[in-house]
Amino acid sequence: MRVFIDRVMERVFNDFTVNLQQRRRLCDLDDVRFDGSNIPDYTDSIKAQLYLLRYFPAYLVEYYNLYLTILRGHC
Repeated sequence: MRVFIDRVMERVFNDFTVNLQQRRRLCDLDDVRFDGSNIPDYTDSIKAQLYLLRYFPAYLVEYYNLYLTILRGHC
């Protein structure tokens, strides 16, 4: 699983940096937060990439462990 996470994160990071270089504006990411009723626009690729960089490894491990528990019958 470690190799899978590394590969995905490297690919997303590379796409993110290319996307950032094309835009040259970090301020596009200022509204990527969850306070109040603010929901980021994940149809914007750079915001979706930032989300993946922040949360992909944690969610993957959490869901992996959840499914292992379910499949082993330890609910």
